[in-house]
Amino acid sequence: ADAQLRMWDQTKDSIWTQRALGAAQQAASLNDNLPEVHLGLGSIDTATGRTGEAIAQLQRALQLAPNSDEALRRLGIAYGKAGRPQDAIAVYLKAVEINPYYWNNYNQLGGSYAALGQNENALKAFQRITELEPDRATGWANIGIIYKQQSRWNDAITMFKRAIDITPAPLYYSNLGAAYLVLGRYNEAAPMFEKAVALSPNSPLYERNLADAYRFSGQTDKAMTAYDKAIALAFNAYKVNPSDAGNIGLLAICYAKKGDGKQAMNFIGQARAIDPNDNGLVYKEAVIHAIAGRTGEALARLSEALKKGYSLQEATSDPDLKALRDTDEFKRILTELSRKPTQ
Repeated sequence: ADAQLRMWDQTKDSIWTQRALGAAQQAASLNDNLPEVHLGLGSIDTATGRTGEAIAQLQRALQLAPNSDEALRRLGIAYGKAGRPQDAIAVYLKAVEINPYYWNNYNQLGGSYAALGQNENALKAFQRITELEPDRATGWANIGIIYKQQSRWNDAITMFKRAIDITPAPLYYSNLGAAYLVLGRYNEAAPMFEKAVALSPNSPLYERNLADAYRFSGQTDKAMTAYDKAIALAFNAYKVNPSDAGNIGLLAICYAKKGDGKQAMNFIGQARAIDPNDNGLVYKEAVIHAIAGRTGEALARLSEALKKGYSLQEATSDPDLKALRDTDEFKRILTELSRKPTQ
């Protein structure tokens, strides 16, 4: 079941979630009193958007194995997908307490902190990964993500390059491309996204990022083709899991950049209803309003995203927010943020 779920993650072909469920149900029929059975069922429910059922299955796994940090991690993921970030952080902290030597406990904890804009807490968690496993790329790449949130772009680029030197994975190429994109280095961004897409052709995120690089560099036709492909890939994932807020937010921003504001607002509304605290989704809503010319709504959402820890430099360099930056309200927001200590 776990292997087939991993195949779904790689291919986005829904046949793999069906096969995974069949395998997990067969395991349950053989012995329903094993924690591994409920771990498998819970992870499949998480992947397909059945977060209530997932939480119940994973809590059952914890009853059977109360000192399992794996059960806690999987439960934390389900809480996160259900829009319960504080519950996720609580179980990740317990996982760290039970097993303080396993890197992925800190990885999941840091990710939850980052989504809430608690950047310093996230940074400490990711730095612990590099102490435990300095030859693992994950810690360095995720430190780069936090530097991005803190607008430390040159430091972020250094971390992403270090991660690529260890493991040339598509995610790290995409992260590096995103840093170049924010800095306006479009000719350097596009090749990084092209590498990410070549290594992982079924990822809607990498395709969307490539479309952005083409669009901002004036290659409109190539951008629209890439947005269309990103939308098609995201819809494949949406059919399997209609509750994945991140994927729905990606659909929303792709539609906005293609000029379909109605679909964009429909999907960003869905995404934020699932996870109202994710600062990335708040930022996407600001961009969608800005593209549609709704300056007041865009500024309100942008202020909210920045207060939740989203990258100020991204907001001050994003071409889609250019009209906002000329307003007095944008300058007021910057002044207000400058008076507050960064997280």
